[in-house]
Amino acid sequence: LSRSCLSGNTPPVAPTTPAPQITLPPSPPSPQLSNQPTTMPPHNVGVLAYTTLGCNVNATPSLDSNECLNGASSFANLVNNAMDNEVTIPCGTCYTVDVTDGSTLTVPGGLSVLGRLHFPSTSNLVLNTTSIFVQGLWSMDTPALGNTVTISIFGNESKTLYPHDLCCDSSVDPFNPTCDSNCADKKGLGMKPFVVAGGQLDIRAIDTTCPSWTKLKDFQVDPNSGSQSLVVDPDFARCVQPGDDILVTSDS
Repeated sequence: LSRSCLSGNTPPVAPTTPAPQITLPPSPPSPQLSNQPTTMPPHNVGVLAYTTLGCNVNATPSLDSNECLNGASSFANLVNNAMDNEVTIPCGTCYTVDVTDGSTLTVPGGLSVLGRLHFPSTSNLVLNTTSIFVQGLWSMDTPALGNTVTISIFGNESKTLYPHDLCCDSSVDPFNPTCDSNCADKKGLGMKPFVVAGGQLDIRAIDTTCPSWTKLKDFQVDPNSGSQSLVVDPDFARCVQPGDDILVTSDS
């Protein structure tokens, strides 16, 4: 791929970026949990409109703030302490995926994100788990050059979602919420689910300043070596990284 530039009435070209991967730095103390009670509005059992958890609405600092990320705790330490149990990101708190060496982090009990789990650009890992439930915020920055985050979900066990505000109590142990197995609002979701229920996904695989497509300016073949190159706009070319795939298609 030439970094020069592409044109003409030829097809748009789109870059793709490798999935992100993770490593771990030491973690500061968790942000303070709000002690304000959560009040759920009346609802019809079995007919749910999932919304932001009350404990996140009242969280101090706010989950989407830099203050929360600056004081975030270590996800790697949390996983190591959980052994083979489900790993819970407590409501109202922020955790950073601090694995940077491309190693594999395995969470056999599943991952429940009630607060915020953030993958900075330094994250570089393979995350293996049996289920992912996001009722809080899952955010991922554009990976730094050479970094990838790969999410792999495995297992053959059926998983159940317990809406936190309706079925669970975290007052005794926010890392191990007590959920009512008879809760009428629980949902069986089968094997290997990745579910967002009232939460948010904010995944930035590519720099937001990069164009998502461009015109092909030229297609060149070296008469001596026979090597081929695409000529595209410089703003597009600067965003293409080694290993990226480029799709060339018709504009008609």
